[in-house]
Amino acid sequence: ILTRDWIKPFFDSLWKTITGKEGLITGFQEQFNKGQYTEAFLIILWEIIIVFTLWEIGKVLYEAFKSEKNKPWSFEKGKSIFKYIAKTLKPTFLATFFPVFLPKLIQLDVFQMVKPFFNTLSFHVVQPHWYTWIYVYLIWELSTWVWHYSFHRVRMFWCFHSPHHAPEDLTLTTAWVHFFAEGYITTFMQWIILSIAGVPFEMIFPVIWGIEVGWGTFIHAGERSLKKGRLGFLKHFLITPSHHRVHHAKNDKYLDKN
Repeated sequence: ILTRDWIKPFFDSLWKTITGKEGLITGFQEQFNKGQYTEAFLIILWEIIIVFTLWEIGKVLYEAFKSEKNKPWSFEKGKSIFKYIAKTLKPTFLATFFPVFLPKLIQLDVFQMVKPFFNTLSFHVVQPHWYTWIYVYLIWELSTWVWHYSFHRVRMFWCFHSPHHAPEDLTLTTAWVHFFAEGYITTFMQWIILSIAGVPFEMIFPVIWGIEVGWGTFIHAGERSLKKGRLGFLKHFLITPSHHRVHHAKNDKYLDKN
């Protein structure tokens, strides 16, 4: 029921976007005209991620049929195609579409619960200026690095994080494969650092968190979507899909890298 309730509105919005009636493009224009540039930016960001994800799933389907194109149609051919698709996308459908992005919803819920306690441990609270956004983003990145590093080094935490590294085929949808309870711990760890550093809750949502989720999804792009994924000169400043493929590699020399 949850999956059906999520999928139908999604495809309705996608169809309206394509036909120009409503959907994401109209939503972007409305927010932009109101001066809500943050919300407009996030709409475009998510539109790109959605299209990219559908493209990658389409490539998987194409590869599955192409691998069996020389065989006559039969039950065995259908079975082989199904097995190829299931092996590639199984973690996605089991850990994403069935729970309907439960880990991210839990993160939002935990942040809402600790919101009244934000900055109670800090000596100062930064105010929103162009330069403080840089500070806030750097602190957010630090808090993300702390929990991620801890989850790769501490055995108990790794038990929570290991499902994310379980898929054998890296795709954009891998970004959403998480054990649901992981969000409780990671959010609490981030909250302590953000609170002490004087980062106000209002500067995290929706901008910082939206960029984090959007770019964090994009860097999981596999080779079928971005062959090299190095992104030119950006590789010197940002985590790229190429960097993150090394992080997800199972070769001994690459374990826990990047």
